[in-house]
Amino acid sequence: MEILIIDAYNVINHWPKTAEIAKEDMANARDILNEAVLNYASYKGIHTIVVYDAYQTETVKPIVEENARMQIVYTKKNQTADAYIEALVHRYAKREDVCVVTSDWTLQKMVLSGGLIRKPVSELILEMTAAEQKMRLDYEKDNHKKQAGEKEHKNQLLRLQLEKIDKNKRG
Repeated sequence: MEILIIDAYNVINHWPKTAEIAKEDMANARDILNEAVLNYASYKGIHTIVVYDAYQTETVKPIVEENARMQIVYTKKNQTADAYIEALVHRYAKREDVCVVTSDWTLQKMVLSGGLIRKPVSELILEMTAAEQKMRLDYEKDNHKKQAGEKEHKNQLLRLQLEKIDKNKRG
């Protein structure tokens, strides 16, 4: 299964959907990103690791929240997201199914030298937006088909009732 590692604050600060919100409410911006990444991961059938800097906290070990498609990591005290991602790059070195999303040039070079795939933040944003639109269209299409099927079912019931009434009239 493909693994997508995301330098989260890079995405939040570059994505218009979260950048303005982050200025007032970073927790809300993180929630928006996490939901979008989870939807994208589910749509693509991949696993994601979303890494947030928490190096200015007093946490002595990283906090990891996890579900089937996604890990959300808040780094430990004195550890940047870049440092955490660097460790992941070393762990997954030479795997062809691991991709790292960051706008940090130094980290991008490390990703490439580790034999992994790098993806610019702008590309991930475009892909997530396209996937979101596709999911919405698929939902609307399925919902329209369902409504058409329900309408046809009601029409069939009405025809049967009318036939029954007509048959009863004829005796």
